[in-house]
Amino acid sequence: MHIFQLLDLKKGFSLPLWVAASAKAAVKKLLNFPFDNYELIKITNSNDVKKVKVHSAALLKKNNAALAITFANSGLNLDLTNNLEIWVVASFFQIKDLDTCPKANRSF
Repeated sequence: MHIFQLLDLKKGFSLPLWVAASAKAAVKKLLNFPFDNYELIKITNSNDVKKVKVHSAALLKKNNAALAITFANSGLNLDLTNNLEIWVVASFFQIKDLDTCPKANRSF
């Protein structure tokens, strides 16, 4: 018997799925969309869409930023990140001068 048969390994989802769901929920909160306790995330290179539970979302900093929280749940038996709390803070800002913004995309 092989070790893989003993562990009954199965394929799960990785942390970026919950980060994406938190980010999407935070941006939607900034845009004043009503809160949903889930986000639909399309899986790259697939037609699969996953429904990811969102724990909460709130506005911060006089409504100039938003925080959203999810909990990782890969479905794997031996997952060190299981139930890890994922926080994402999103904010919008106006770019006044591209030369003073080092992270700005200057390709446009």
